[in-house]
Amino acid sequence: MSTENAAISAENAAPDTGTTAPPAVSGPTPVAVASGALPADLQGTLLGIDADGSSVFALRIDASGAKQLSRAVNSGQSGEQFKDGRQVARITGTGRTAGIYEWAGKVLASLPQGHYALDGRTLETLGIDTLGSVDRGGLQQLSQLPQSEPATGRLVVFTSEPGNGGPANVEFHELDAEFKRAGGARHELPNASGIIHDLAVTEHDYLLLQLGEFADGATSWNVDSLWDAVAEAPRMPLTLSLYPRSANGRAVSHVPVGEVSAMGVINAFEADGKVVVDVPGFTGRPDLAADATHRIARITIERESGIPEVSFASQREFDGIGINPVFAGKPANVAFARAASGKAFDTLVKLDLTTGEAEEWRGSAPLSAPVVVPKGGGTSESDVWLLVVAGTQCLVLDGAKLGAGPVATLSLAEAPALSHLSFTGKTLLG
Repeated sequence: MSTENAAISAENAAPDTGTTAPPAVSGPTPVAVASGALPADLQGTLLGIDADGSSVFALRIDASGAKQLSRAVNSGQSGEQFKDGRQVARITGTGRTAGIYEWAGKVLASLPQGHYALDGRTLETLGIDTLGSVDRGGLQQLSQLPQSEPATGRLVVFTSEPGNGGPANVEFHELDAEFKRAGGARHELPNASGIIHDLAVTEHDYLLLQLGEFADGATSWNVDSLWDAVAEAPRMPLTLSLYPRSANGRAVSHVPVGEVSAMGVINAFEADGKVVVDVPGFTGRPDLAADATHRIARITIERESGIPEVSFASQREFDGIGINPVFAGKPANVAFARAASGKAFDTLVKLDLTTGEAEEWRGSAPLSAPVVVPKGGGTSESDVWLLVVAGTQCLVLDGAKLGAGPVATLSLAEAPALSHLSFTGKTLLG
């Protein structure tokens, strides 16, 4: 997610209602190249956030070398969220799937209680950002993991408010490079108590994943209630909901998928009157543990009939699955992921989703999920650089020659505890 404007602005940032500002920190620390050489076309910033959204990390890479910075996120938690079976406040949870991304020159840490703007030079928390007035506060929930719409490059988020005994609605918002609304739609959710999670966007539809129901009647995602609900449910059938992006004559379609459950989307695209969705699938109850693994499932839905077909590229299980971002929203058949040779995720894998053929490289230490960065001038799905954090090292691997191992190894000043990683072409920490 990147635009040409690298300036960080707090124009849309409301005052933070949390705790006092984090203590002052020193500036970025230079990072040495321990072995190999950084690719000339790999320039930008690797962003990371820990599981509970309490600290962020940035690693800047450019022609002059690399430097890193870590900082605490200054956020607040609200009080009671449910009372007498009704939602009475925005759900905050613990942020276990906190995210971090750059959009329109802003760095944002996405937590259940809001998206916090960070200063791109210092990572200082500026306050909750309204995303161009999309975030209206109150009981409304804002999706934590926005998506970049493939064709137009717009940022897409969704908001929802609890039904509290009545119908619950979901609203999709498409934002341009100035955080102005450039499209969107409002629809009624099929289940006012549903657990909705990840978002994907195709040419004509918004896709939402829904699993099971909350006993307390709330509609939410990425919160403690989700973990509690999943822990108590022996089986949570997946429903894929397709919501038209505009008045295009397509009907809303809610497709039950009995063969697999999923908490995220790898890619989604349209082909020959069908919607194809690749997900990190569970064949039993979803496992939300940090070390959970998944089989990559391809769900193909006839758009008119709503009949799904499920196939698996491999019997092997993976985690941290991604594709070349250039092919997002298009028929993509190459995925990159990490796998475990024992108890630790120490292996990177490139998997052909049509043949199941795999190429891999095994490291000597646990690896983070790979961050997939397109090569300059690349044309194939494998024309990417893979960035992986392994303890106090950041490894750079060539997606076209994965088995050859790292082309560069960076020595970090510390071993960041990262749950979510992303990359922007902006060189931050300036």
